[in-house]
Amino acid sequence: MATECPQCGLINPPSAQRCDCGYDLVRRPALKASRTGLHALFFSFDGRIGRATYWLKFFVPYLAIYLPLLAVDWALGTVDRKETVGVLSGIFMLLALYPSVAVGVKRCHDRDRSGWFLLVGLVPLLNLWLLIELGFLAGTPGPNRHGLPEPRVA
Repeated sequence: MATECPQCGLINPPSAQRCDCGYDLVRRPALKASRTGLHALFFSFDGRIGRATYWLKFFVPYLAIYLPLLAVDWALGTVDRKETVGVLSGIFMLLALYPSVAVGVKRCHDRDRSGWFLLVGLVPLLNLWLLIELGFLAGTPGPNRHGLPEPRVA
């Protein structure tokens, strides 16, 4: 049976010991995917995460914290009416910037894209493309150049 290289995806003959990309097929690490811990999810740029992890462990909790903080800002009158950002919600956004980028990069990796793809979000109208890519499209099946897919949430 042919062997697919986990690094580049090239199909190698069963007797191959090394892929053309240089990956050692004999001593390769076990193809065991593990769930992403919260520390790795928020502070690491390595690996991949699926849509369920993106929505359930990042996006929904982010909104669950941000929206009440924004409501408190409105109630206290500390919101800038032009920018719709208050003191408390603004501090939260600054604190969540690094984790947001880390999670977005891992979601890009799941789609087999570079983390630099997040810069598309800075371009008006193209940012909708980023939302669709990260939030709604499935990741590449099987291993890609960024690692193994995350196990499905049961």
